[in-house]
Amino acid sequence: MSPASNMTEQQLRELYNNDEIEHFLHLFSAYVTEVRLPNTLSSSNQLPPAQVLIEIEDKHGPEIPNTRPLYPLNIDDSGPNQSISEIIALQYLLPVLPPSRPQPPMFTLGRFRLTAQRLYLATQPIFWIAWYQNLLLPWLCLRIFYSLVRRKLFPYPTYEDLQEHRSEITRADNFGRQISPRFPASSSGIIEIWRILQVFNHSTKNKAENSVHEKNGQKEGTPSSSEDGSGTSPNKEGTAIFDDTEDSQDMKDLKRTGLHILNELADLHERIKNILIWRRPASSQTYCAIVLFIFFVTLLLPTKYVVKLASLTGGIAFWHVIPILAALPPADRARLPPAFSDVPTDADYSMKLISERIAAGLDVRPSTALKNKHNPANATTNNRPGLNFDFDKRERSIDWKKWGERAATSKTWADDSKRMMDTRQRINTFRPSEIKSAPQVSRTVNEPNNPVDSHVYPAQHTSTPGLITVTSMAFIFTPLTSMNAKLDIPLNNLRSVKKAGLLKGLHVRYLDVADDGEGTEKEEKFLWVGARDELFARLVGGEGRKWLKV
Repeated sequence: MSPASNMTEQQLRELYNNDEIEHFLHLFSAYVTEVRLPNTLSSSNQLPPAQVLIEIEDKHGPEIPNTRPLYPLNIDDSGPNQSISEIIALQYLLPVLPPSRPQPPMFTLGRFRLTAQRLYLATQPIFWIAWYQNLLLPWLCLRIFYSLVRRKLFPYPTYEDLQEHRSEITRADNFGRQISPRFPASSSGIIEIWRILQVFNHSTKNKAENSVHEKNGQKEGTPSSSEDGSGTSPNKEGTAIFDDTEDSQDMKDLKRTGLHILNELADLHERIKNILIWRRPASSQTYCAIVLFIFFVTLLLPTKYVVKLASLTGGIAFWHVIPILAALPPADRARLPPAFSDVPTDADYSMKLISERIAAGLDVRPSTALKNKHNPANATTNNRPGLNFDFDKRERSIDWKKWGERAATSKTWADDSKRMMDTRQRINTFRPSEIKSAPQVSRTVNEPNNPVDSHVYPAQHTSTPGLITVTSMAFIFTPLTSMNAKLDIPLNNLRSVKKAGLLKGLHVRYLDVADDGEGTEKEEKFLWVGARDELFARLVGGEGRKWLKV
């Protein structure tokens, strides 16, 4: 009997959602490293131009930043020197373009492994029978239409489909792990630090040896080793340790371009897949109607008319559309949206899914007990290699949120004991104005019975270790040696959140509003944060705001 026969529709729905959450959280942790609000500037203080978001959204449309190079448009010259393509591109196309996408990330083995996994899932067989019968286009359109209608009628797959999907993801993960050792590691991070230390040690050792040789050469009347070339040259040693700068930069650019192309292909496949599974119903309905129209056109029209129609479309695109796009300034070509831009990728959908779970009061990651409860074939799945989906590895990891809550409870007991010992001093120095001026959200940190939903994470600030408490209203940091909060930031004042550092650090930029209403942007840096990915997802997913991935 199939395991799905003992499961209700609600259990199957919950099992499917939990499996998708596990997959999306992995993508969210790898691809989303920094987010900012569309408008991150205050009226009084502005950040340096290098730290400003490239595009700023406005309610009337995208605004053109002042730091971008000026258009090659001469207002005084009424246009004899401009072609019609440039006029259309600059006056009609440019104002309606969306904000530019972030720059392609640097090449790393981790990003390449994830991209290879995403491309592995994109491989599909080619039906040569349809090609031989001249029915390739009708069959293709009919197959796409069938997939759209089937997923609309049956939004959740069966348990066997879910297991097959898990096995495909596991094979993709193994494929990425197998190709990672076949590429040389990039010179960054800990490896680069070790190489710099080697250079420093070699240079210090060479200086000491040269000084000894010079002294011996002066005493014995022989030239020093540095003069006759017998000694080791620092430049030669540096070249042996460091790669050639020009070749290394060319290789970095090549790897970066190749990784960007692979990411674009993976994004295209994910958008097409999300159209078929109705991630955004409005877009799927539109493409469903288009595919159905193309199916009837290719089925009813003779082949020669279909070829002529395709040639006409290609000619219009080549002779009229491409010149308009080429007339755009280079700085604005990055604003051109990709294909199927109205459909989210898996990383975009993960942000939406996390926001919905946070708004519903659920944890970002489903608990292990919940997954085992609704998975009747859990033992069978664990016994089959390749279907565990790395659950065991995640279950053995440290639950920083649990340790943070325990540390918060211990700190509350210690603070209560200190209050009881200092009762007389607190009564003598009591002032009613202090209660009035104390922030309301800060008092929730030391009240374990407060009904406010809070989440505690251990963290290391640049100044002191402490606990980060995230509520529905504020981001609070309390040092371990203090009863008062060092940081009390309303979530509405957050402007950007960025992952940084090799030790899972976090940079938080917020708007500090003074008593006179003027706001200045400040940044707080945490060198280490327990369960950083969960904290990052909780900060990004709350309040229903639209963050821009940087």
